[in-house]
This record gives sequence, C-alpha cells and structure tokens, in this order.
Amino acid sequence: MVNNYAISSSGFNLNFSGTAGLDCAILPLEFTEFGGEKVKDQNLLHWATAREFNASHFEIERSNDAMDFIKIGDLKSGNNNLENQIYQYWDKEPQNGINYYRLKQVDLDGTFTYTKTIAIDNQGIITNFELQKMYPNPAQNTINFVLAIPSSNSEIQLEIFDSNGKSITQNIQNYQKGIQNFTQNLSSFSKGLYILRISNLKTGQVITEKFVKK
Repeated sequence: MVNNYAISSSGFNLNFSGTAGLDCAILPLEFTEFGGEKVKDQNLLHWATAREFNASHFEIERSNDAMDFIKIGDLKSGNNNLENQIYQYWDKEPQNGINYYRLKQVDLDGTFTYTKTIAIDNQGIITNFELQKMYPNPAQNTINFVLAIPSSNSEIQLEIFDSNGKSITQNIQNYQKGIQNFTQNLSSFSKGLYILRISNLKTGQVITEKFVKK
C-alpha cells in the first residue's frame, strides 16, 4: 500500500496602494492524487490532475534505493484541459524488493517538477532466469526440474547430452512468467553422467547442470 500525493492551496489577502504590476501566470498543472499498488507480478501507478495548462507530458521514473532513478516510460498530458484528468501506467517488470516511483511533469517550455516518491513492495517477485531445483540426483526412472522464468512468452529449450556430448533429447516450448515444473522420463537412458542444458531463446541465457542416471 502506498500513500497518495496531494497538493492543496488556500486564498490570501493582498493590500497595496499606488500602482503595482502582478504576474498572474497560471501554473501548468495541479496534482490531486498519486498512488500505486501491486497487481500480481506487476505494479499499477495512477494519478489525477485538477487542471492542465501548457503541460507537455509525464515521465515515470523508478528506483530500487529511492536515490538513483531511471525513466521507465512516459505519457502525454491532456494539455489545455481544465477538467479533471486521470492517468494510469503499468510497470510490467518491476524489480524484486521495494520499488520506488516518482513522476516528472514536463511543461511545453521544457521546465519540469517532480512529485513526491511512493513505494511498492515486490518482495519475492521473479526477476532471474534460473534452475531452482533438480531432483532426485542421482535419478532412476525420472528426474524433475524447477525453473524460474521472469518474463511471459519465453521460448525455452531443454536438451540433455550424454558424457560424450551427444544430444539424447530436445524439447522447445513457450512458457509464461512464473515457476515452471518439468519431469523427464529416464527409463530409456543408460546408466551414467548426463548434462542438462536449458536455454531461454528469448534472452539468450543458458543454464547447464549435471546429473547421474543410476
């Protein structure tokens, strides 16, 4: 959960005599809300403005330490619109741990201001392509693999080689983001040492691990 960002203003009295010049420039934008929450493995950011005048766009920035921010996206503002505006932005690949967000509001003349920073807790999210577990090892008739896949629509290739480097079996399938479980039948394998090679064809990452058929 995060706290919303709000700006409020109050009136004032101005008394003067003689002549004076007043700069009555309209502020480009007024925020009324800025918040966000975790939705499964993604983060939804949302904010609202009360009016916009000469505003250009918003840049969405993220950090894992609340100090060094990087731009992860942008949205065009509803320029010259005095009505309430509501915006949403999905961070589809947040980092594991605490993600910090802020908005950079840019005017048409290039000047900009920042909102305050909000935080969303993404502890336990999958960010690395890795073989989490392989069991039993040594194996007899079957061996199981537990694979962490950090992005959706990943094309994963599983290959098994014998100790001489000969390919024994190969399989390619598309998998969604998450923890995937695999079972390989070894009943036709001879006893000995084998090498499992798992390739993420989407990213080019390769994992290799040895196991023994007994």
